[in-house]
Amino acid sequence: MNQLIQKLPEDIENEIKNLIFTKSMRLTMLLDRYPLANMETFLHGFSKEQLDRIYRYGCVSKVLEWNNGYTHTGVNPIIKKIFRNDPRNYSLFTYTCWPTAQFNYYWQSKIKRCQPSKPEYIRRIKYFCNYVLAFSQRNPSNEKFTSFCEHLVYDVFVASLIMRKNM
Repeated sequence: MNQLIQKLPEDIENEIKNLIFTKSMRLTMLLDRYPLANMETFLHGFSKEQLDRIYRYGCVSKVLEWNNGYTHTGVNPIIKKIFRNDPRNYSLFTYTCWPTAQFNYYWQSKIKRCQPSKPEYIRRIKYFCNYVLAFSQRNPSNEKFTSFCEHLVYDVFVASLIMRKNM
């Protein structure tokens, strides 16, 4: 079957895969190929600017809203909706996803000498992905949240792979 699918044009192949594989299965396949434990190796070839985009737009902005900086009160409305009846988990999740002051200051000022180091970006991206997946697994009864978290990590990997392909 796989050989037949590979003979099809790429668009049809992708449509068939979308119908067959659930989002959880796609994430599992990605994590099998690119384990979170080896994320330093996976992200090593990226520039600081690319890592900045991955962390800021792929991770932080999916949870928090930008309003002249990321604050604890500026939370993505999707997160508020998902945690509507669970303020304790809502606060814990959003607080832990908040970037450090160094990142926030750099994004506000755009002063190059204040930009975090490449290893710090990699460490924060890895921490974010691990945290999001672990937190979602601690709350399996909230299916919307679990799906949101899996989709978030999946998007980080897919965007990184697209960036890598275009390098």
